[in-house]
Amino acid sequence: MNRSKRLSILLGVLVIFCALTLGVSKYEERKEKIKNSDKIILELNSEDVTEFSWEYDSETFAFHKDENWLYDEDENFPVNEEKINQLIGNFQSFGVSFMIENAEDLSQYGLSDPLCTIHIGLEEETYEISLGNYSEMDEERYVSIGDGNVYLVKDDPLSSFDIELSDMIQHDEIPEFDTVTEIQFAGSENYKAVYKEENKVTYSKEDVYFVKEGSGELPLDTSDKEEISLTLQIDNENQPEVKIELYRYDGSQCLAVVDGEPVSLVDRSRVVDLIEAVNAVVLN
Repeated sequence: MNRSKRLSILLGVLVIFCALTLGVSKYEERKEKIKNSDKIILELNSEDVTEFSWEYDSETFAFHKDENWLYDEDENFPVNEEKINQLIGNFQSFGVSFMIENAEDLSQYGLSDPLCTIHIGLEEETYEISLGNYSEMDEERYVSIGDGNVYLVKDDPLSSFDIELSDMIQHDEIPEFDTVTEIQFAGSENYKAVYKEENKVTYSKEDVYFVKEGSGELPLDTSDKEEISLTLQIDNENQPEVKIELYRYDGSQCLAVVDGEPVSLVDRSRVVDLIEAVNAVVLN
């Protein structure tokens, strides 16, 4: 092998070696852009946010603040401000555990078509947060905030945004009924119910709310509550047994039901006498 041929072979080997070295260098440079991180990528105070919206599962919700939070599509909608603050609170100190710098192919992380996109507006800046695929290996969510990087986040916010508009309603507070002394109804029905203990209208201790009817009062609960039930044994071949049930009808009368059939109204005072007589027999 002559000298020039040997030089050509050595030059070819050198070119291949340089190419491999450059490739490894580029690969190492690429590897250095994928690394663990404890970076906080967002720090937000809910009081500073003026606009807040998100798109998830083909649903879009948007809110803006004008002293109080308002729903963009209907400003009369009663917004649950605590719920808004909870959602924004996901990004109060938004930390990551893994960072891919200058990510090129966002589709492999589910970020070219995100599952959820969140928009947060402050007075002087806005943020767009995209939530992508879930990494089963790392058990964390891929996220982008539009800075060219892809992150795996420590706390997955996606489930917080899987909600309906009804979840954003500020419901009226219902008082504890054991503290209510008066209830006013207005509309197609217009009357007032008042609370009275140890009343003289009815002998049932459970009747504590009453409404006016003419010059008298009736218990608010007017259902046919059973007051007493008796089964009578009769010396009669045709009908040896009779079952009598007495139900509350109103404040002054009871409904008598014999063998399952309503038959008449009975003065409530007589029912009271009957109940007291039965109690006396049982107690004695």
